[in-house]
Amino acid sequence: MADKLTMSVPAKPEYTGVVRLAVSSAASAAGFGVDDIEDIAIAVTEVCTNIFCSGITSSYEVSCEIENDSMVIVIDDITSDEKEEDEDFHPCFCLPVANFLPELYDPSICIIMLRALMDEVSIYSCSDGDVLIKMIKNYS
Repeated sequence: MADKLTMSVPAKPEYTGVVRLAVSSAASAAGFGVDDIEDIAIAVTEVCTNIFCSGITSSYEVSCEIENDSMVIVIDDITSDEKEEDEDFHPCFCLPVANFLPELYDPSICIIMLRALMDEVSIYSCSDGDVLIKMIKNYS
């Protein structure tokens, strides 16, 4: 039976480190090496950064399942149909280059990076507007 870690996270830059630390700790507990843990941490950070920089979601869900031969990480943005009036959304608040030089910001670079770091990457666009990203890292 696989171990599973699940969390719901506000789509704010200050929580990216929390997700990174939780998933890295799970990878360490599962027996991944230092290089693989760093690959996983970078991939998770990239996905979380792109989710909260979209400015269209108020939170996202992260699940991390440790299987016999791999770790499966699923990150699902939760599209907010109605933004609450008191919520403050800052698209790309954390990425100054996206604000000042938008022609240099290319989100497809994130996908290329994910595929280089992880063994498998799948991106699903759901009918409700959500985007789900599934990443798999096999034990080396």
